[in-house]
Amino acid sequence: MPAVLLLATGTRAQSIAFQDATASALIPPLGGAAGVSVVDYDRDGWDDILFTTSIGPVHLFKNNADGTFSDQTAAAGLSVNGNYTAAVLADFDNDGNTDLFLGGRAGTAARLFMGTAEHTFVEDESLAGIAADISVGSATVADYDEDGYLDIFIATRDTTDILYRNTMISELSFEDVSAARGVLGEEQSVAMQSTWIDFDMDGDLDLFNVHDGTYQNRLYENVGNSQMPNIASVAQIASSGAGNGMGTAWSDYNNDGWPDAYITRIGKAGFFENNGDGTFSDIAASSGAEPNGMSWGTVFADFDLDGDEDLFVASTFGFDGTPSMLYENHKGRFTEIGTSAGVRFDLDSFGAARGDFNNDGLPDLVVTDSRGSSKLLINTTDTSNNWLKVLLVSETSNSDGIGATVQAIAGVTTLSRYIMAGDSYCSQSPPVAFFGLKTFDSVDTLRVIWDSGEHDVLTNLNANGTVIVRRTASSTAIADGPGLNATASVTHFPEPFATTTRFEIEGSSSPTTFVVFNLLGREVARRDVSAGQSNSFTFDGSALPTGIYYYKFETREAREVVAGAMTIVR
Repeated sequence: MPAVLLLATGTRAQSIAFQDATASALIPPLGGAAGVSVVDYDRDGWDDILFTTSIGPVHLFKNNADGTFSDQTAAAGLSVNGNYTAAVLADFDNDGNTDLFLGGRAGTAARLFMGTAEHTFVEDESLAGIAADISVGSATVADYDEDGYLDIFIATRDTTDILYRNTMISELSFEDVSAARGVLGEEQSVAMQSTWIDFDMDGDLDLFNVHDGTYQNRLYENVGNSQMPNIASVAQIASSGAGNGMGTAWSDYNNDGWPDAYITRIGKAGFFENNGDGTFSDIAASSGAEPNGMSWGTVFADFDLDGDEDLFVASTFGFDGTPSMLYENHKGRFTEIGTSAGVRFDLDSFGAARGDFNNDGLPDLVVTDSRGSSKLLINTTDTSNNWLKVLLVSETSNSDGIGATVQAIAGVTTLSRYIMAGDSYCSQSPPVAFFGLKTFDSVDTLRVIWDSGEHDVLTNLNANGTVIVRRTASSTAIADGPGLNATASVTHFPEPFATTTRFEIEGSSSPTTFVVFNLLGREVARRDVSAGQSNSFTFDGSALPTGIYYYKFETREAREVVAGAMTIVR
């Protein structure tokens, strides 16, 4: 087992604190709210929210970037009603637009909506081969076979589970490969949350399922193009205790480089530390995070940016009077601070997800309430700690990098984050790696382990911004951030070039600096450029050797305007 990398020393952050911003954000009461998905569906750089409900419509709220949200359900083409509980937003056809799978129960048919360039949704009534008449317990998405397209695993109620392989060639199509892959499960089991995770860090995604009642957890190991054996017993994660398994969250809570699993239950949680040898140890009692009520959605996030991930747990208050809880992580030991943090609500909650709704670098929360009082909780923690968000874009695998592991190294600390689509309980957090950096003002090394098993490395990234890592067809990566800007465009000619090339920038935000990086992410050139809405700039690369380089234009405040790649050939 590899050595544990220790956190850097320093003072602890101020106490974690949240403010209920539901009313000021213009999010109305939603009866029957069940699951919640937080994704930037219109790709404008701001996290949006989709609620599912058990008694009526789904609700899509667009982030207006001013602290408020607007209901875009009808305008986006999502005026559907039914007992919908599981929603996954992802780009199934790799066209750069966000699609939506909706799973229902109790006679509510599953539905598939394809995203458009106008950020609306058009229903695919054929469901691209997905069965409509299935009772969905949960859904989770990943590219398990590494063919570049996202597949869907549907954990069902009272039937065998279904794994749909995305067989897209000219159009989207799904094929039921459940039996061929050995993941049918037991027909009478009541499925709760399923998740894809590379638990053994061998470069492919494994599948973990939890269930209600007496049915044990299942851990299906991905061994390539064959059946996936259930190794839960061998891995010592088959039983999370007597009773019910509900939600699942994964985190490298102790920063040793291995993903650990937290499973919500009734009364006592299961918390499994990854030993790094294919097995887990149950640490629930010793961790301090064992107490649950009737608990469901659960989210890890570094709410105080101190370098370790804290834990939120949503519960059904009406069952035994246990409210939602927040466990602060301090060097691997958890302390419940829900009351002082302002999150200990008496809700009947199922879903929970994180986001950064005001883009201030502090992870926020959204929590459902079936009685109509779902909460948008904005993180107001008073801290001077630093942070970094990492957004993935790929041309060689699924476009949002779902299934990737992202590691940030600052000093002697290695932080690992897992990009998922479908976890917690019938919920989804955005496909963004979120790092609290404590007092470090930069990340020495950023490592992206893509779902295909390929690796990219960037170095010397400044803190307190969003870095976009783009993987191109030439198997390279670049740091675009911080920030998104969809309005600027850049061209240059000639390409490739020997000594000079001329850039034309349109619709930018007054760039003042041009920065060039080599393939290792090291800065190799920096030039001042003229400001304006239509800029021309000639770059002299005669001092650089032959090779591929990446560039970005920045404003005076070091905000990224637009970025790209260029090639020098001599």
